[in-house]
Amino acid sequence: MLMVVFGAGASYDSIPSRSPDKYPGRSWEARLPLANELFSDRSVFNKWIVTFTRCQPVITHLREVPEASSVERELEKLRAEAQT
Repeated sequence: MLMVVFGAGASYDSIPSRSPDKYPGRSWEARLPLANELFSDRSVFNKWIVTFTRCQPVITHLREVPEASSVERELEKLRAEAQT
């Protein structure tokens, strides 16, 4: 099966079997993340962080995105810093 998801937040509820209703008390872990939650402290994600040691400082930075910003903006800032 191929699933194509368009739009901001469209993936959030795109898989009915991962509905928070099916995981009481664990809704955070069950649903797909929104963009600003991509690097959040989730057990399913944390187990892979150790594999990508060179990315750990960036991931740590992206876990604390200021409310007035976004993951995309923070990544752009890091890219711009890397050029200088």
